[in-house]
Amino acid sequence: MLDNESYREQLELARNTTNQNIMYKLLHSPLMRVRRALSKNPNTPKEIINKLVIDPVLNVSYVASTHHNCTNKREFKEELNPCVLCSVPEHTLYCHTCERK
Repeated sequence: MLDNESYREQLELARNTTNQNIMYKLLHSPLMRVRRALSKNPNTPKEIINKLVIDPVLNVSYVASTHHNCTNKREFKEELNPCVLCSVPEHTLYCHTCERK
């Protein structure tokens, strides 16, 4: 992974990078917030977005499914938890109990 990058630096990269090699590394991050931020990056290509849309974490896959480059649509049959729909930026997100409804 990006061992020399702090968590905040990884989030910043995920949100803004245009480098596809970095994006592929971030795609495999164990951190949900990093993958979610990558799902919001307007520069993320369809190959990566289409992998994120099948992420097992709904907070990642739902955001990826709304990306303009997503071509592998996913249906969400269950009612989505408010945390999945939350628009709080990843660097300030604290997912313990969603108080925004």
